[in-house]
Amino acid sequence: MIALTTAVIAKDGYPLLYGSVGDELYEVAEGYTPLLKIESLEQVHVHIEDYVRQAESLKETGLALDKVSTAESYKLYLADLRKLSQQKKELDSRVLVAIEELKMRQIEVDLVTLRENPYALLSEAAAPEVVELNASEEAEMSAMNMQASLQALKVQLIEVRDDENTTLIECINDITAINYWILEVDRLRDEGEWCHAYKGTSQIVDFERSARKACGSEHPLFEQWTEHSEHYRTMVRKELAQTCE
Repeated sequence: MIALTTAVIAKDGYPLLYGSVGDELYEVAEGYTPLLKIESLEQVHVHIEDYVRQAESLKETGLALDKVSTAESYKLYLADLRKLSQQKKELDSRVLVAIEELKMRQIEVDLVTLRENPYALLSEAAAPEVVELNASEEAEMSAMNMQASLQALKVQLIEVRDDENTTLIECINDITAINYWILEVDRLRDEGEWCHAYKGTSQIVDFERSARKACGSEHPLFEQWTEHSEHYRTMVRKELAQTCE
């Protein structure tokens, strides 16, 4: 048996053993716990609960190993920390998509709560965009946001699939298609596929027309995505038309 006798001081309530790895994982669990009270994030609650449960169990193991342990138990504990780290990455991805959906739905009361969360990833994701970027950085950030928006819309579409409100399903489906074709037009332009990109702008125009009918022109989702798509159905389309018409 090996007794741990090091002068390093552990954080309050956290294991000393492999603290450089474990501390962050246990802090993240504490940051995620308040999200279980946010009803609009219900779709990720089961994943948060599982992570918090695993983290709490592993923390208890680590605290026990701080007192008495074996070389083999060290290795097992470190392996479990690595598994928890991978679980954290997967949870982070799921929750970021869910937060992007909150932004799209403009649920400001929950976004304010998230901005006060001690886990920086969550508070920064919920923060309003105020950073000034150069043209290249802005384009890259826009593409990342659009990808996240597409994932959030797909999740929302799955959630309403069994809804009796077929108009709502059509609305979200059309908005999802607009998001998809904006990304596709950007990809085709980057690859020099000008005429295919031009056809893509026609898809944006068609789905925007369909969304206006399904959503209603004053629906928040429609208003938001009309702003997104305006650049593509006007300036980008006109620019591509010079080559392809």
